[in-house]
Amino acid sequence: MLITVGIMASCSNNVQEAPAADSSVAVAPAPAIVMPYTATYSSDFSAGNPELTKLVLDMYKAVEENRMEDLGQFYADSVIRYNFAQKQIKLTRDEMVILATDFRAQFKEFSETPLAFTALHSNDKNEDWVVTWIKEKVVYNNGKVDSTTYQENWRFRDGKIYMVDSYAKYAK
Repeated sequence: MLITVGIMASCSNNVQEAPAADSSVAVAPAPAIVMPYTATYSSDFSAGNPELTKLVLDMYKAVEENRMEDLGQFYADSVIRYNFAQKQIKLTRDEMVILATDFRAQFKEFSETPLAFTALHSNDKNEDWVVTWIKEKVVYNNGKVDSTTYQENWRFRDGKIYMVDSYAKYAK
């Protein structure tokens, strides 16, 4: 169909310009959409700061490359962590690094493949988030191979991670 339109346009000798927009014509605003639920946190998000996305991806890369000594720079003084079982853990920056280091020490091979990531800004809460979907493949120290697909929501304060919320789908 596009080819037909292209041929028809190229065969036409009559070139017509689009009429000038009439700025005096009022355009009706789009009707408000009424959602069937009210969000308990926020429903007013816009695109966020991509530098925060890079910060999270740099953190993943540090874990993948087993550079655990680099992790402290990414975290605030205290961190709230919701693990895959949705258990809340409150940690200091150093405790968060120790937790991540102990986790990474289980594996002789470890790779992270981002499936999707984006930065978001909650306008009504004035908070910054980064959402990631990751495919993780590991080889445990005992040789067992495993993989996980997971989503993590990273919340920031003053450019540092102060909360992470994790959800996982384990391989079958």
